[in-house]
Amino acid sequence: MKNLKTLLLITAMLFAGSLYAQPPAFEEDVDDVVMAPIPGIAIAAAVALVIGFKVAQRED
Repeated sequence: MKNLKTLLLITAMLFAGSLYAQPPAFEEDVDDVVMAPIPGIAIAAAVALVIGFKVAQRED
């Protein structure tokens, strides 16, 4: 019973700070920006796949 009380006390102390943590209010007048594509990401993914297949074939 003593261990249970100690565990509950420690848990309450650890999570008490997170109960007060709240994100700041969101401003409603923020200008939305269109996300720009990352150039070359498809080429990088294709190169990574080719290298991965070659390494996997060598391990067999």
